[in-house]
Amino acid sequence: MKENFFLKKSTNFILCNPFYFFLIFQILIYSVFLFPTEHAFEQSHDKLDSVFSYWVVRSFQTNFFFDFNYVIPNFIESYKLNYLHIGDLSLPQNLFLIFDPPEAFVVNSILLRLIKYLGMYLLLTDYILDKSHTSKWYASATAFCFSIVKFNMFTLGTVSCLPLFIWGVLNFYNNKEVVISSLAVLAYPFLSPLVYGGFAACLFIFIFHIIKCFYLKQNEQKFWVLVFSFFILYILIESRSIYSVLFDDYVSHRLDSWNVLINFNFKKLFLDFVVIFFKSSHTHHISHHYPLITIITFLGLLTLFLMKKKIQIRNFLLEKKLYLLIIFFLIFLSSLISSLDIQLKIAYNFFGIPLDLTRLDIFLPVCWYSLFCISLFIIGNSYKKIGTRFLNPFIIIIFSVFSILQFPGIKENIKKELNIENHVGLRYFFINKYFPSVLDLELSEPLTGLYKTYDPEIPIPLHNLKRGKIYRSSGVYMLKDYYEFENFSKIKEDLQLKLNLNLNNFKTLSFFISPSIAQYHGFYTLDGFFTDYPLEYWFKFNKLFKKEFQKSGIKINETNPRNGLFSFISPFSFEDKKIKKLSFDTCLFYKMNGKVIFSFFEIENHKEIGLNFLNEYGNIKVYYIDYFNC
Repeated sequence: MKENFFLKKSTNFILCNPFYFFLIFQILIYSVFLFPTEHAFEQSHDKLDSVFSYWVVRSFQTNFFFDFNYVIPNFIESYKLNYLHIGDLSLPQNLFLIFDPPEAFVVNSILLRLIKYLGMYLLLTDYILDKSHTSKWYASATAFCFSIVKFNMFTLGTVSCLPLFIWGVLNFYNNKEVVISSLAVLAYPFLSPLVYGGFAACLFIFIFHIIKCFYLKQNEQKFWVLVFSFFILYILIESRSIYSVLFDDYVSHRLDSWNVLINFNFKKLFLDFVVIFFKSSHTHHISHHYPLITIITFLGLLTLFLMKKKIQIRNFLLEKKLYLLIIFFLIFLSSLISSLDIQLKIAYNFFGIPLDLTRLDIFLPVCWYSLFCISLFIIGNSYKKIGTRFLNPFIIIIFSVFSILQFPGIKENIKKELNIENHVGLRYFFINKYFPSVLDLELSEPLTGLYKTYDPEIPIPLHNLKRGKIYRSSGVYMLKDYYEFENFSKIKEDLQLKLNLNLNNFKTLSFFISPSIAQYHGFYTLDGFFTDYPLEYWFKFNKLFKKEFQKSGIKINETNPRNGLFSFISPFSFEDKKIKKLSFDTCLFYKMNGKVIFSFFEIENHKEIGLNFLNEYGNIKVYYIDYFNC
């Protein structure tokens, strides 16, 4: 009897406490889709093809802390650790020094999502809604959706920890739980890199403090202590990035792209503003279902205007007007500056600082979710029975389903069951199947998510120096599948046993395969997808493919450097899904200590250019140089 009583008591507690209900719900999702850890899913582009491999390679290094001249042998030539802009004290990245990469990835994912959930719940319950039990359901459901949706995990806490940071700032300046609030604020630099949006947080706390001091006349010493502590922590944690930008003696490839657009385009400004306003598009913090958020928000505003006699709701909103004004101000101002910066590069062209201000739009997801939640509150309190019992529960269920579908791995398993290719979106698949005429309309792909399908086995080679389609260049994949755990284990074994090649003594190239795969497995690569590297290397690297560029009528010296240092193979070198006539500077490759090439396509003339074929491992063909007489 006692066991049944306690079981019933605990069950009632969970069901009556929405915070714990949604917490347990999301932990169940984590347990299913994040374990075993090598089966965890992540997006390939900008994540698995680059940043993730940086963290893995960094975990190989020793004695690098605060050594600003530390050179990573794994990347290109004389590649300094500074160029990765990874703070030495950043917590999520340092978890890779403790755990194996898949485990570190999952620990990071769970940690940041739980911080997202807690921060958003506290922000909504303490500063947006009232203290009623029903409002706690709205806050918990919104926080759950915010937590489950995959904002770019590789920006770490930039968005994930922002609600907790804002809650800490508001709490501190309202003299509530000062110690805990200080910790929430001061933890943010450890969780969010400066280059990914930490600057926005610095700007927020600085402006907020100035308003408190000079407008509201609240100038207490503890305010200054918090602000200076926050800035000092950021300088300490991001000292490597600061050193790289201000003191390191190299010319970054990025500087060529920081130019003022001579003919300022107001139409483009307006379109960029609209997209950023609703979508936060330039930092990959996309909600994936932003139309639902905006529709419910506008429905809440419409309800507010129609229900003129609801004095109680209006009075409550007047009490919250400061926080609501802050939300609207952040949405508008950050969208405006972000859209302006696309054309003007404000920080660089006006102040000489190579800083991307489009990162200011990190506030938008937090703001829109807050507006969504208060819209539920308005609808529920305007239509007591229909709103609270039927309409809001229906919205929450739909919203939760949309959010859960964004969790990495869920869509991919659905696609597998429906026999849909990984790179094809679900929306595209169903619209193409049942309403194909819709695809004939000229709709913006980023706005609709209706990305056109392509065959990953047919090369779409480069006609310019933009990033080309490579094997698994888009889509979401299991870590073990993307990084070819089994195949590369065999490749490393064969290189060692058959060729006596120690992977620390030579460099590699990848043809139509992401170089990050080789990097993950400890190979030293001449190629890669880097956000920063010396400009001179761009031209040296592309000399390897000088004749391939000539086939496509491209002059290397007249092109702008790109983040992607990928092998260039002209479409004129392909025939029948094979690289028929590769023109490759094998001598230069050999002089750069290159000895191994991983290729998705067969190189038919490999012997003519001095390459030997080792073997085929799944989709990967391996070629090597035994000796080359230049």
